[in-house]
Amino acid sequence: MKTYILDSINRIKRLGENLDAKNILCNKSWQIFNDTGEKELYIFQENGDILLSTNGIVSQGKWQYISANKSILISVKENSYMLHPSFSINNIMAMNLDGTERYMLMIEEKSLLALQLKSLEDLNQYLLSIENENERKEKEKENKKKDEDLQKAAMKAWAANKKHILDSNKEYKRNKKSLSHYIAICFLAPIVSLLFFMNSWDKEFAIIGIIVVFFSFIFPLIEICLYDSKCNEISGKQQEIFIENYIKNNKNE
Repeated sequence: MKTYILDSINRIKRLGENLDAKNILCNKSWQIFNDTGEKELYIFQENGDILLSTNGIVSQGKWQYISANKSILISVKENSYMLHPSFSINNIMAMNLDGTERYMLMIEEKSLLALQLKSLEDLNQYLLSIENENERKEKEKENKKKDEDLQKAAMKAWAANKKHILDSNKEYKRNKKSLSHYIAICFLAPIVSLLFFMNSWDKEFAIIGIIVVFFSFIFPLIEICLYDSKCNEISGKQQEIFIENYIKNNKNE
């Protein structure tokens, strides 16, 4: 069992928090990283046995998980080793030799990593790439959270200032006024038309009266839809401008 001192491991040990080492280790063939060219395999079995193969020469030992200090105890012949699982990611697992700064690195034999990582430099660069990728993802997550919080704050600020902003917009006020007029006309025009024709109602004017009453309602209704749509469009544009400026002004706070 060969161990190494690697500064890159210390940077990613936090990835091993709450590591379920027993489930990760069992029923897999782990190739022990070394830069000597030897092929060394560890196979952890659920019954506590461990098979160790070095260039095809197999020996058998025992292993157990020590919950008191979250360590793995490996006993082979007259030697026993206490190792602390540090992290497991991307088919690679690091085990810290108790009381030292040295680590044993295990790679799942079936993974391509077992073929790619041949030197200590390869291993170091790979571990650093894991940390860089993890930092990038954490930064993206942090930025996304900030953007979401800023968007919520912008929407809240818009809700508080919406009336004042729209009331100050001349185009919005003009369309809103026209909308109010047509809402009144939509209710009053059919009533006035109906009353007029009721006073002079006969068969000759029946159809004309119905048509006039109908259009006296439909025409204002169409105008209401148009002006309401225009008001919503202006409101939407003002909201977009407000939120964009709010986010721009508060982005770096």
